[in-house]
Amino acid sequence: MDNQIETKQELDSKAKSNLESNPNEAVKIYKSMYEQYPDQFNSWDAFYSIKAMRLSTSFDIFWASELAEKYKDEKVCGLYGWLVFDKCVKGKERTEIINNEQHISSLINLSSQKNLKEDDKFPCPTTISILKLCDAHAENLFNARKINDLLSGLDYNLLSDKAQSIETQTRGEVELSSDLEKYFALKTKALLKLNEFESCKELSSIALQSIQKFHYDNDLWFKMRIALSEDGLGNSEKSEELFKELLSSKAGSGKWFLYRDISQIYFEQDNFEKAWKYAVDATFYGNEPHFLIGLYLLQARILFKLNRASEASILAELIASILKEQQWNDKLEYNKLFSYFKTDRLNVKPVKEIIRTLNTFWQNERYGNKTKKKGIIISIHHNGKGGRIKDSNGIVLGFMKKDLVR
Repeated sequence: MDNQIETKQELDSKAKSNLESNPNEAVKIYKSMYEQYPDQFNSWDAFYSIKAMRLSTSFDIFWASELAEKYKDEKVCGLYGWLVFDKCVKGKERTEIINNEQHISSLINLSSQKNLKEDDKFPCPTTISILKLCDAHAENLFNARKINDLLSGLDYNLLSDKAQSIETQTRGEVELSSDLEKYFALKTKALLKLNEFESCKELSSIALQSIQKFHYDNDLWFKMRIALSEDGLGNSEKSEELFKELLSSKAGSGKWFLYRDISQIYFEQDNFEKAWKYAVDATFYGNEPHFLIGLYLLQARILFKLNRASEASILAELIASILKEQQWNDKLEYNKLFSYFKTDRLNVKPVKEIIRTLNTFWQNERYGNKTKKKGIIISIHHNGKGGRIKDSNGIVLGFMKKDLVR
């Protein structure tokens, strides 16, 4: 039997002949070449080793990162970026992406970010992978610390500002935000949650100046984060002024979720009085009750913190009734609420009936201590959402339909 050790050239030739037909075998051969001829193994060998790993089903990703770290060559590191994208990100579920975090976050140091602002003909595996990992950390519980750290590894000046489109079955072609817009949206949200108010304010302002076309109401979110940052910095008058401007603007006036998010942030800061004010306002701009179930949960939590548990229990009833009518599954946070208030899940009143009771409650909360006036509507705006009223003293007042109390 011939035990003669194969030369590096022989191993190389054998590996290349297996590259397409049997990539798993090619990976094994490159690995033994690396171990037997460490001094002769060069950046091209590293490149073909990673190429074989991309094609294979059996490989050692730690070895791939060792090669990228050792050779720090553009072709090796670029291909390592695509290997990580292919094996750790592409087509993966959220939990798998988070499990692969070590390899994905290694791209920041090992596979340099491409300048997609200048040339976006070819995508950048590092940009795609880091943004996907951030998306995974943004689902369910938004992990502000992780997202902020990951995005600190990207240079936003190199990100593409071109919106992308996807084809959907129900809505046809849908335009998505650009990488640059997504970066600003995630990073400013993370900074606000981390109480980094100065940085949040600064980056939100840069976002408003840098993006030509906004998606998902991001322009409103950036303005809202500036207002909340001002409040966090102790400039409450400036903050109130910015909120008033935003919430009375054409784009912001009817957006119930803005009020809900402002409320949520004040709640997280233990400012329960302010949280309650905005949570009540949100109900006046919201739509069907089943779309507002998260808002009702937030309201119940705020009322509990304000020592108004009996009123919170009615909201627990409403949530139980919505779940029953929509035949939706329970969630842990709902169940905690039901068990605390001993909500009778089976004999709960219909949603419409509970909403009638709550509408009176919400109106009293919003308008209870305000002066009420009577008058005659003298004109209605073209959009039908408001107009002008002449009161009993002959004074003309502007009104929004949402603000009318029957």
